[in-house]
Amino acid sequence: MYKYITILGAAGQIAQRLTATLLTYTDMHITLYGRQLSTRIHPEILEHERITVIEGSFQNPKKLEEAVKNTEVVFLSAMETGSDMAAIVKALARQNIRRIIGLSMAGLSGEFPTALEKNFTFDSLPISYVQGERQARNVLRESNLNYTILRLPWLYNDMENTNYEFIPEGAPFNDAQVTREAVVKAVYDILHVEDETPFSRASIGVGEPGTHYDKPSFFYRIQRLSFLS
Repeated sequence: MYKYITILGAAGQIAQRLTATLLTYTDMHITLYGRQLSTRIHPEILEHERITVIEGSFQNPKKLEEAVKNTEVVFLSAMETGSDMAAIVKALARQNIRRIIGLSMAGLSGEFPTALEKNFTFDSLPISYVQGERQARNVLRESNLNYTILRLPWLYNDMENTNYEFIPEGAPFNDAQVTREAVVKAVYDILHVEDETPFSRASIGVGEPGTHYDKPSFFYRIQRLSFLS
């Protein structure tokens, strides 16, 4: 069980949910790192006795190293550019921190069904975003860090739905969606496993079971509401 964790990109939706979960269900000490956190995170969280807040960007090496110093595990809420990932890898190496769990997008390795990958997912995202995600993943995989990359499909919010399944690398990724709450549960579960071997230097999909759609279900709901309005 880890006692110290640093959350990079701490203002993100999943990062904030994970912070609240760890404060409620563990005694972990949490360092939050990101930009303008004092205006983006609830004061009750910022003032908690087990929270340390450091504001800065991934391109600020001094602040970034301060944030990861003496931590045991790092959680990265988004893997969006190769340059940011390179800076993070360098900071962790300088502080001799090896364990990192990062969130990335699914579909970069052709694991989605054709309809979901070609006709919706990539058509709905800027090519620069997809390229940035791919570059960031490559940088992390080429490092010597003990990483777990969690590949995510389309995200939505549902407080009552924490259902998820892990999808091994190389297996078809048929799940079109997953809730942010389920992703938090998956990260929490990984942090608490007795044997980390299956998650060491691994790229694992996280999807909602039984959502084998060509498009996320909430997209159909949006279309229907638009039609009815």
